[in-house]
Amino acid sequence: MSGKKLGFHTTIEIVAFLSALATIMGFVYFFYDRHFVTCKPMEGFSSNRDAYYSCLRKLLKENRWEDANRETLRLMLQTVNREGEGFIDTKTMKEFPCKDLLIIEDLWSKASQGRFGFDTQQKIWKSEGGEPYLTDENSEAYHRFRSAVGWKKGKDPNFSLNAPYGHLPILGSHGKIGGIANTYRIAECLEKKEWEAP
Repeated sequence: MSGKKLGFHTTIEIVAFLSALATIMGFVYFFYDRHFVTCKPMEGFSSNRDAYYSCLRKLLKENRWEDANRETLRLMLQTVNREGEGFIDTKTMKEFPCKDLLIIEDLWSKASQGRFGFDTQQKIWKSEGGEPYLTDENSEAYHRFRSAVGWKKGKDPNFSLNAPYGHLPILGSHGKIGGIANTYRIAECLEKKEWEAP
């Protein structure tokens, strides 16, 4: 009799253990997918960073704007070998590869239906009197631009489609990289028409 009870309790313990293990594994998978996304290469892109772009596409398609913002910065830093610095200076931005910038722009623009992206930021920057590659954060144009896209000091970014036009991506301190240097680089790249979206 005691043997039967032991077997019964052992079975329950095993089932409980397996259930707990499945829950833990599910959590691990969820955490991994959220923070270490693995994706298949995008069709139509010949860049040697296809897998990275496909991850960005996945994040944007799922409206995971904060993760996509982080991935965008990572991609751009890697493209110009500035992971160590953690930012892209104006000189480097002027020489940023058009193909890479346009791929990123296309993904952001399509996912947000034109609400976000570098080209949207560029148009707003220009409408606020911003000059090419302006680096003065104290300029009136810069303050007007930040107000227009909703970048406010001391406030966290709004990672949703409710954010103002041009709000995302925000790259670097107070959106400095996303709002100034690359706004004119994206205009130059679009003008060259060296790459077309698939």
